[in-house]
Amino acid sequence: MTWLMRMILALGLLLTPGARPDASITVMGATSLLSYARAVVSGWARQHPEIRVAISGGGSYAGWYGLAAGHADIALSDLDLGRGPAVNERRLGQMPILFVANPENGVESVTRRDLVRIFSGRVHHWQALGGNPRPIRLVARPSGSGARAVVSQSLGETPRHLAQIIQLSNGAVVRAVEETPGAIGYVEGDRRWPGVVTLRIGGQAYRPGSRGWPFYAFPRIYWRQAASPAVFSLVSALAHSSLARSFGIFPRTGS
Repeated sequence: MTWLMRMILALGLLLTPGARPDASITVMGATSLLSYARAVVSGWARQHPEIRVAISGGGSYAGWYGLAAGHADIALSDLDLGRGPAVNERRLGQMPILFVANPENGVESVTRRDLVRIFSGRVHHWQALGGNPRPIRLVARPSGSGARAVVSQSLGETPRHLAQIIQLSNGAVVRAVEETPGAIGYVEGDRRWPGVVTLRIGGQAYRPGSRGWPFYAFPRIYWRQAASPAVFSLVSALAHSSLARSFGIFPRTGS
């Protein structure tokens, strides 16, 4: 975590040292975790009808800054933001990152090196990768997205001068890829999306829990140590729910 993020978080905790009232809990952060959070909250809320839970996205960094500023009680993140003072962290497991392409590109398998060349702008046409003669179009997540950060860490930063179609969620990315000739993008989770090709990497198709798959995000929950009992209860529900696998969150493998 950068010194600026630590400073912002520390200031936010000083200004808002306590948790929000038990009657209201705000969950904010990674859009890839929102469906899971809503499913867990739906069951949890039946046991806590007196508490209103508000869930919103905005990305991993938005959740982190929301926690710092006192606008959120629980932050959802799909990358490691580190720990600030008086903040707890819980790792949820791992979520695969899959690369999806327009079916008309004529490519169903790429190597990691191919992806580096695509996202760095060193290759501009699918024909150079054995596909059809059409230009490559990048569909990406916004700069505050944890998924984008994970892809950048794995493949290198995409130069700013390269045109990108920015979409806010997995579903929006898939729709843009399906509707845009030459498009390639990335999504989190192991859902099979109709209308696009889920690319094999080095000839390997993703399988749930695959140890050899090269692209994973590692989702986390953050909350204040001084949180209310209701917040701790909801964090525990999010951390231990049996629904995780059905939303593409698997136990972490390897180191």
